[in-house]
Amino acid sequence: MNSFEWRPYTRTVTNWKFPKFYPEKVMCVTVFPSLDEEFISFARCIKVSELVGIKKVERYFPNRVATQFGMLQDIPSSVDKNNLSREAAWNDYNKPINDLALNIPSRSTISRVSTPTFFE
Repeated sequence: MNSFEWRPYTRTVTNWKFPKFYPEKVMCVTVFPSLDEEFISFARCIKVSELVGIKKVERYFPNRVATQFGMLQDIPSSVDKNNLSREAAWNDYNKPINDLALNIPSRSTISRVSTPTFFE
């Protein structure tokens, strides 16, 4: 566990600029419809939702891999499936995100789990 690199894409690489959601320092951003698209995309990426695929709708649980986003990760809880139609699932995913506060960790944050119970 100690030798696993949770966030290899936060390393400095020649000729690559870090996205705004991988800041040098911790930041808090309030999400609203006219916010920069990079932050809105990040907010959608970390939101539990149902994603529309080519032939079906799949549940998406980014909270189950929160450490890859540099966030604390707890034991995943079960989430009921909404059984949305393709159109309803897309509309739910694509709806405007308002007044959501994103606490974005520094890209140098060491990911970890929130409780010892997680390891058990």
